[in-house]
Amino acid sequence: MHSAPFSLTLPTHACAPSQVRAHDCEKGQALWQIDNAHRGGVTALKLSHNERYIITGGADGEVRVWELRTRDLVTERNKKNEEWR
Repeated sequence: MHSAPFSLTLPTHACAPSQVRAHDCEKGQALWQIDNAHRGGVTALKLSHNERYIITGGADGEVRVWELRTRDLVTERNKKNEEWR
């Protein structure tokens, strides 16, 4: 089993609460970010077991799945809609 070459972190006070950022573990450098991931801020974050996707939850009541390599939104689900889009 290998670990990803980066860590996923929730925003700090120094950045917007709606961002998801990845940092190099050894150098501490920012690698990339997803802006405007959720209206109202990101409240949950999970890396998929195969390390291909990031799953985020937001204050907006939505769960979103992002493709890790491209940071494109793959699908989302909100608390009012029981089906994945």
